[in-house]
Amino acid sequence: MTQPSVTEPFWTNATTAALLLGAAHALVDAGCGYLIFRDVGTCGFPYPAIVSLVVLYNVLAFGGQVPVGALTDRLRAYRGLAAAGALTVALAVVLGPHVTTAAVVVAGVGNAFFHVGAGGYVLKESGERSAESGVFVGPGAVGLCAGILLGLHRLPARWALVGLLVAAAALTPAVGRRIARSVSPPALPPLPTNALVLALIVGVCLLGSVTVRALVGGTVSGAWRGVSTVVIVALAIAACGGKMLGGFIGDRLGWATTSIAALLLSAPLVSFLVRLPAGAVAGMLVFQMTMAITLKATHSLLPARPGLAFGIPPFALIVGALPGLYGVKLLPSGGYVLACVLGAAILVGLALRLLASTGASGGPSAERLRFLGAAKTKPA
Repeated sequence: MTQPSVTEPFWTNATTAALLLGAAHALVDAGCGYLIFRDVGTCGFPYPAIVSLVVLYNVLAFGGQVPVGALTDRLRAYRGLAAAGALTVALAVVLGPHVTTAAVVVAGVGNAFFHVGAGGYVLKESGERSAESGVFVGPGAVGLCAGILLGLHRLPARWALVGLLVAAAALTPAVGRRIARSVSPPALPPLPTNALVLALIVGVCLLGSVTVRALVGGTVSGAWRGVSTVVIVALAIAACGGKMLGGFIGDRLGWATTSIAALLLSAPLVSFLVRLPAGAVAGMLVFQMTMAITLKATHSLLPARPGLAFGIPPFALIVGALPGLYGVKLLPSGGYVLACVLGAAILVGLALRLLASTGASGGPSAERLRFLGAAKTKPA
């Protein structure tokens, strides 16, 4: 018989490191958001060209994380890459008014560098916990929202953002040295063929749920875009809070239990109450609670490659976001949204249960089963 483990501390040195890197994450996303909405939006290009630039940025920033992550795992240069990414985004913000197309390319590459470097480092340092993943990723939503609003209103924030990004780049390596604890990648036995097949199925299920999260999240935000700035800001804060809370709760109650419960609770809110401010904000908060868990579960499939593990889910995100960038509405009614959220609950539940089952089939050890995080347990 088992019972939830309560021996782990709520906050660790790695959590502090993730929070500081999360603050840098907010600045990087603010810089990119400012560039897109201040410079690209007012560059005088025809509308189709502007859309193409926005798509190009997203493809580089999100899709580019896969090859960058694979390379970073070979070089093991996570903190250095994160610092380089912040500096590259600062350069893009400077270039924005002068060579807009080049600035978009530079920003996309810099964004990919930072996310993979800092995110891979957080995954590596967090051991078996998912909390740190949410603490790092969550602030990005607030930073992006702030950058968009600064750009839309043409506020003179360019050089302030550049200075903050340069400071973040300088401090990022120090955060890693002085605060984070060093956790070596887990030494796991090779998986048998049947377990590799299961891992592939798990990966597809996890990435499918990430794509749904992009679709539904965009639908919720889209309902208030151009309607209420206050609600848009509240949605960004809710997305941040949900991502940060989800990992802590999942580490205590079990990843599968937390993910399925969050999706089921959010389903009616994001499907049928999204036109009400309270329904949209509450739905966004609960819906985003799966983010840290799915990211850390992906890392469990690639424990020695945290950079690649961090880079794969954003590729699924851009797949879900692309239709919206082109103005295509794939979820025209609450019924479609409800079906997607329930489908995501099935995919996440199946993925995490399959992860747990690999530990019971004679393949991975009990320690790997715990690492997979289907539930943090110990003998009663």
